[in-house]
Amino acid sequence: MVVEVREGTDKPYKCATGFSNRIGPNSMKLSRDEIVEFVKSERKIRFDEMINKQFTSNDFSIEKLSSFLQQAGISQVLPMPQIIKNLGAGDVEAGQIAYNNTAVLFFAKNLSSHYFLTAVTCALYKGNEKVTILDRKDFNEDLISKTYT
Repeated sequence: MVVEVREGTDKPYKCATGFSNRIGPNSMKLSRDEIVEFVKSERKIRFDEMINKQFTSNDFSIEKLSSFLQQAGISQVLPMPQIIKNLGAGDVEAGQIAYNNTAVLFFAKNLSSHYFLTAVTCALYKGNEKVTILDRKDFNEDLISKTYT
């Protein structure tokens, strides 16, 4: 008798002793770093959503945020941490703003000091198939400074 078990789709697998990943006939227990790398490789966490611990309030441009809010028609009546969270540019941890890569790409005072040779490509496709590109722009600076110029 041969029993074939199809590969699961909700990896890594959780068990009483932690998380494991099956490689061939073996199950391997994953360390914390392996879990993080696995989740990133499976695209469960997007680059723009990842907290960037090297990016601090000293690197954040209030002027770029104000310009963005004004051009988007968003009022600044909420406290700054709540605005950042609502924009998806970070979260609040222990009373401090923890900026993610969205904040870096949009609101960095100096983008190249965080990501050398950074390029953001924005494309407009024909239809939903993402085959025919109607318009494309590459940005090597933060998105706020270049978007409205």
